[in-house]
Amino acid sequence: LLFTGQESAMSIPGEGLEVHFFYVSGCSPCEEQKPFNEELVHKYPIHFTPHDATNSEERALLTQMLADVGIKGKQLQFPATIFGGQAFLGWKSAETTGKEIEKTLQECLAGICPETGRGEPEDEATLPIVGKIKLSDYSLPGLAVILGLVDGFNPCAMWVLAYLISLIMTLKDKRRIWLLVGSFVFASGVLYFLFMTAWLNAFLLIGYYKPVTIVIGLAALGAGTLNIREFIRTKGAIVCEVGDEESRKKTLR
Repeated sequence: LLFTGQESAMSIPGEGLEVHFFYVSGCSPCEEQKPFNEELVHKYPIHFTPHDATNSEERALLTQMLADVGIKGKQLQFPATIFGGQAFLGWKSAETTGKEIEKTLQECLAGICPETGRGEPEDEATLPIVGKIKLSDYSLPGLAVILGLVDGFNPCAMWVLAYLISLIMTLKDKRRIWLLVGSFVFASGVLYFLFMTAWLNAFLLIGYYKPVTIVIGLAALGAGTLNIREFIRTKGAIVCEVGDEESRKKTLR
């Protein structure tokens, strides 16, 4: 079900408990939860009020409602389901998140809503190769090691690392080797730090706006087109076009 200007069973105000459902376009978990919401409408005396979080007014309402239940902006996930002083962020499946929502909904309709706060957070994560892990069973250093190992198979970083290894094999100067390796490690650390802080905060600031997604997608398509064009032009040969031959020799000295 898509929330548009057309009315649906979820958007028609009526008697019963009001449930606020915040979503963003292009959010697959949001789309997965919508059929579940429709089932709840037919089972209980409730009505859903949908909110497009890309709208500035709706986003302000979401921020206020989350603040009322003690949730900070950095904890925000979509979809966000809010009712009875409870906020459920994100969506995993009807058997997990759905059951928590329905259980709390039944309590609220019975007049025994839980104290204001956040719905029970997901305590499990599914990682490639590793499989399912329960986050509460691991210490912070343990989780850092697991996530580091998973992210260590980053194909982009692997190509750079392979290039560096082939490069330092031809060098006999330990100082240059340490300089190259140290620069790579330092640059990687700075980049990941920016991803975890500035990049994350930037997206929290601008929100999940569809124009941003379109611009990023067009930029990626443009870069891909240029790379394909370069591959065809060079017939697959690896060519370095940064500077002339003399400049490249100076770089490796």
